[in-house]
Amino acid sequence: MRRLIPTLALLLAASVAPASATATTATVSTVDAFASTPHEHVDVPVSDPFVLASFNVLGYAHTPPGSGYQDGETRMRLTVEALRSYNVDVVGFQEFEPRQKAVFLDEVNNSWGVFSGSDITRDSIAWNESEFEFVSGETIMIPYFYDKLKPMPVVLLRSQATGQEMYFANFHLPADSRKRGSLEEERDRGTRLQIELAHRLRDQGVPVFITGDMNEKEEYFCKMTRNGDMHASNGGSNTGGDCQPPTWPNQSRIDWIMGSTDADFSGYVADTSMQSLKISDHPLIVARVD
Repeated sequence: MRRLIPTLALLLAASVAPASATATTATVSTVDAFASTPHEHVDVPVSDPFVLASFNVLGYAHTPPGSGYQDGETRMRLTVEALRSYNVDVVGFQEFEPRQKAVFLDEVNNSWGVFSGSDITRDSIAWNESEFEFVSGETIMIPYFYDKLKPMPVVLLRSQATGQEMYFANFHLPADSRKRGSLEEERDRGTRLQIELAHRLRDQGVPVFITGDMNEKEEYFCKMTRNGDMHASNGGSNTGGDCQPPTWPNQSRIDWIMGSTDADFSGYVADTSMQSLKISDHPLIVARVD
């Protein structure tokens, strides 16, 4: 597969097309998600490297004229160019609104697949169909604003090169605000559901990856890595109750790429030019999976 290019070059975009798939609603196990005891899983290393990304594209509705940002359609075109510059094979999108999705699909000429799992979700997973093929998809209900449940996507993809299957899940946990107050409880529940989902998926003997805007830094890292089942693309450690989150230059951010411990990461990039260029209010997170 293609190698990670650690610079942002605005190039012509690769193509993407929606996958034809019927979503199901995920069920999760009742294990203690925050337990420190490792769960028993069979490690299955990734047999062919690829590039994984996570990006909160900043929803179209958030940038009306006068907002200080480029319009949503222009921002989406620049996003596609950035993804290609990094040779991204799979990406988790947050705040991926219908008008942005339409521009995305128009820009990329039907060479990728996209799975949202629901017409109401603003979160999607997209993949380069020359590298991966769709196997199945489902959604998991995650607490969001005012304790309402929001469907978020989970897909099983198969490598075109090796036939190896892998799970990808993408999440957006709610942020605190003056209007809504603290949403710590909702984020805690969302994190617990992610961990339980990772256990269930790992029981199937395949690598598991989680992308998203979690609106938490060190706390999210320590919970996700506590029992040794998952690790972060930007480093850090968590052994024997001693949690050491990632540090500079790959310090903890609210945007994450997590993977099961049978997958190795390299070439982590947090591209903050996406913020300085007013493409989004988040960096583009990219990592190579080895």
